[in-house]
Amino acid sequence: MPIHWGTFNLAFHPWDEPIELLQKIAEQKNITLFVPKPGAPTEVTGAHNSKWWV
Repeated sequence: MPIHWGTFNLAFHPWDEPIELLQKIAEQKNITLFVPKPGAPTEVTGAHNSKWWV
């Protein structure tokens, strides 16, 4: 579960680059990500990828 990405614009790369890269790597390695929207209540019950940044 990646956290604290996309909440602050402090880097020189596009703000969604870290999650886009992580998703590609996870797909290649057959890893399921849990990516809730920051600040939104989310119950951890299984795989969840809201893709809120798209």
